[in-house]
Amino acid sequence: MLAGGMEYFWSLFHPDDIQLWIKSLQNLMQFTMTELNDEQRKKMSYTWNYRIKNADGVYVNVVQNTTPLQFDEANKPIIGLAHYTVLHGAIEMDICASAKYLNDNNEYEKCTIKIFLILIF
Repeated sequence: MLAGGMEYFWSLFHPDDIQLWIKSLQNLMQFTMTELNDEQRKKMSYTWNYRIKNADGVYVNVVQNTTPLQFDEANKPIIGLAHYTVLHGAIEMDICASAKYLNDNNEYEKCTIKIFLILIF
């Protein structure tokens, strides 16, 4: 990872997931930048999943949850806090992404957006 950086990390993704994963992130960013105002962007949390090859050469499922913490001059998220859940590769999961908004009761509610992408194994 230190020598190869993100290019190496991305090279470990399951080849069937790459385009769906990229499209889901593009859709999340499009939604964030066009449907949310500056204050709403600060209360969002995003989740997506993919398969990645582990050190044993076996693909495992990763569910990533990311909450933006810092934004650039255009209020585009640039730094976030992420946590990852790794699940066994035999678990069949659709590739999808979702966005959640922290409401006035400090509860996350799902946003209705067109970002669910499905990959049938």
